[in-house]
Amino acid sequence: MSETVPGERVERIVVALDASPHSVAALEAAAELAALMEAELEGLFVEDSDLLCLCGLPFSQEVDACTTVVRPLETEEMERQLRGMAAAIERTMEQVAGRAAVRWSFRVRRGAVVEELLAAAQDAALMSVGRAGRVRRRGMGSTARSLVDRARRPVLLSGERVGRSSAGGRLEEPLTVLYTGTAAAGRALDMALRLWSGRPIPLRVVVWAGGDASPDVDALEETARRLVAAAAADEPGPVTFVRVAPWADPVEALRDVRGGTLVASHEQAALVAEDQRLTLLVP
Repeated sequence: MSETVPGERVERIVVALDASPHSVAALEAAAELAALMEAELEGLFVEDSDLLCLCGLPFSQEVDACTTVVRPLETEEMERQLRGMAAAIERTMEQVAGRAAVRWSFRVRRGAVVEELLAAAQDAALMSVGRAGRVRRRGMGSTARSLVDRARRPVLLSGERVGRSSAGGRLEEPLTVLYTGTAAAGRALDMALRLWSGRPIPLRVVVWAGGDASPDVDALEETARRLVAAAAADEPGPVTFVRVAPWADPVEALRDVRGGTLVASHEQAALVAEDQRLTLLVP
């Protein structure tokens, strides 16, 4: 792993790692962001203590994926598998971080998965996690949902990489931010502007009144335009503003605004739960 100069304060991006394709996508996205933000990449593999406790129960069994043979779930064998998995994940991380030319570290912890990840990300710039674990599903898995609900840091959600699809781990154009006028939406816009300023790519600001009783889309768009102008006197890339009518379904509106990496506030997590593009949720 790479080294950090003693005494130098560097932002960290924590990436939750397991053996799933979504986890690899989360790693690739985190590495790209680390390069943009000049941050250090920290990989964390958690040995699930609940799973290890299950091994000690007399009725616990596992099914071999290749032979379908059923056998007792033994602690020693599970620990051996976890060690092998951690070694393979670290090798993958070394390759991905090397391609991105970012500093990196890798840790293995044992405990409750969500609690360990939250503890690791306490003073990090953001956390990167796959939308789902090894079980294929649409929407967010239980770990990702818990992190979004409880984390005090931005959470980057990645889907399984398919070629160069935006459902994978690459930042895709245009960078799209959902702005609703709340304080959290303002922080999401700030994050999007920070990423945009480092890359000559298009920025798309989706303005929605957020279901407010007396929405004023004109005022919201004017505020968004002012914030964008203040953040970047020399625009790195073109900016477009998309207005969503207050009575419109924001989920459908986001589906219509196709492509690109999405940035939104944690308040809008339910709206983007099944959106498969790379999504950064900001608290």
